[in-house]
Formats: sequence, structure tokens, C-alpha cells
Amino acid sequence: SITTFIKNDLSVDTAPAYLAEAEIYKHDKLVDVSAHLCSQNFEFIKFGTIVTLPPSLFEKVITSPELVCSSEVLSSRVAAYCRCRPGTVDATMLKAMTNIRIMPKIAPEESLFYLKILMELEAEEDGNEDVENTRMREKGEFYDRCVKASAEIVNIALSTPKQNSSQTRQTKTAVREYNGLPPSIKVDLLEAAVSQKQKSGGDFELVQEESRKRAEEEIEKEKKKSELEIEEVHKLYEAKLKSYEDTIRAQQDELRAYSSEMKNFVRVPNEQLLPTITAEYTYQEEPEYDQFGDSIYGQLPPSSLPPFGEQQLDGWILKEEKIRRDGRRVKVRARPMYYYKGGK
Repeated sequence: SITTFIKNDLSVDTAPAYLAEAEIYKHDKLVDVSAHLCSQNFEFIKFGTIVTLPPSLFEKVITSPELVCSSEVLSSRVAAYCRCRPGTVDATMLKAMTNIRIMPKIAPEESLFYLKILMELEAEEDGNEDVENTRMREKGEFYDRCVKASAEIVNIALSTPKQNSSQTRQTKTAVREYNGLPPSIKVDLLEAAVSQKQKSGGDFELVQEESRKRAEEEIEKEKKKSELEIEEVHKLYEAKLKSYEDTIRAQQDELRAYSSEMKNFVRVPNEQLLPTITAEYTYQEEPEYDQFGDSIYGQLPPSSLPPFGEQQLDGWILKEEKIRRDGRRVKVRARPMYYYKGGK
């Protein structure tokens, strides 16, 4: 039967595959049995099979009370899983899988990688794309464990020349991971490295000198980076200022053009003869009268004139009228009439 086959086939090597399949088909009993087998033999299961587990099941195996695995081996396997499945382990999962109860000691060669993960998760939480300049808000005890475990690796990174073709893979990784950390974290690492050298009676002066050189290099690097950023900002604002100046100049030119063009508009004088014209459509500030004592010009002055330039009241008037609902005409405005003398 299928049950007999599974019992015979289920082993340390096949447990991860059965666990993943049982989870898909919601076979709770098989999930528990295979997870139990994975937890009790976690240190010896081939990593190529355990890494196939999705993050939720990987966490289930590691956080099980039945887990049997040394702390440093566990730290190496969790780090390897994070490397193989980047972006799938969030801050909550990492905290659970690196709990001090199951992982009191961090493998030194994984310490800098964990610090990098902590930095990336905090940058992601803050929505900050500049990971290398992220500052850890709350470092926590896992951060402290990583820093404490890093002393040996940091000493290797500090004592290794930058251009050295004979570096081991571990040394190259250590140097790369150390250089990728922000200055605020490097300070903690350097303090831990110096402290470890003092306790072990090592060459403190050498470490101190290397630390000083690296610190000076970091400061100089940050200084140059800041200068470049300031220069870029300065160029950006200069470009914006030039753009604003160009816009203002264009607007001033346009205003001058409008002002010049306004001179081409002249009030239609009262003497202008037009067909069927009447005196009511003219106005003169100093009226003239005919032989019967009537004003030969209208008595309604312009309601408004252009607000700039020298304007005159005398001249033709366009009466703007509106018909009311009862049919009566009501005078609304008296518009001054102009003619245009521009063009060719």
C-alpha cells in the first residue's frame, strides 16, 4: 500500500521532500513525522535537499524543540539557506531562526554575512535604497553576537593587502563583506577585534595601526563621496537657477513686447467719421455745444481704461447694453474704442 511504501521510503535523505509534498497536500500527520525527522537529523541532512524547503517549513524545522544541531553548524546552514534563497527570509523569520536559545554562538565566517542581512532588512523596512549608508536603529543581542564572533574574520580582513592574488576564498569573502558594511558597523567590529587581540595577547599595535589606517581610508572615502554629492547638488541648483532666469527673461521680453504693442492701439477720436454715427457714441471730457445748447458729444465716460500707459478719456465709446427680461434696455458699460496702427 501507499502507507507501507512511505514508511519504508521515509529516511533522513528523503524527509525534506516528503515534508514539502505533505505540506502541499495538507497531510498533517506526514508533515509532523517528516519535520520531526528533519529536526533530529538537521546537522547531517544533505544541504542540497534541505534548501529545497520553502521558508515557512525551513523555519518550522529549525525552531522545533526537537532540533539537534550544534550552534555554529546551525548558523552556517541558516546563512547558506539565506544565500541560496535571497529575499525570502524576512526580519521575523531571521529572528526566530537565530534565537539565542538554539544559536548562542555564531560561526565566525558567517558573522559579517549576518550583519549584512540585518542591514539589508532594516534598509528594506525603512524604504532606503542606499543600503551601504543604512544606520542600525536597534542593534539587539543578535547583532552583538555577530560582532563578538567577527573578531577573527575582521583581523583577517584588516591584515590582508587589498591586492593579493593568493587570498583564499574565505579571505576574499571576508574582505568583500567587511568593505560592504557602513562605517557605523565597522567601528563596532574594530572595537571587538582590538578587544579580542588584547585578551589573547596578540600583536595589539599591528591591529591598532591597521584599524587606524582603515578608519582613515573610510573617512577619506566618505569625505570624497560627500564632496561629490555636494558638487552634484550645486550643479543641479545652478541648472535650475539658470532655467528660472531664462524663464524670467522670456517673461520680461514678452511684457516689453506687449507694452510696445499697446502703443499701436489708439483711441478712435471724436472727429472720426463713420456711417450712421451719433453723438451718443462719443465722449469728450471738456464738452462742446451746438447753437441750440446741446452737447455735440455723448456724456457717458468710458467705464474702464487700460491700467498702464497714458490713456485719454476723449474718443469713441461702444455702449455695451443688456436687455432685461421685461424688454427694457439697461446700459451696463461704456467701452472705449481703439484702432490698431501696427503692422506694415
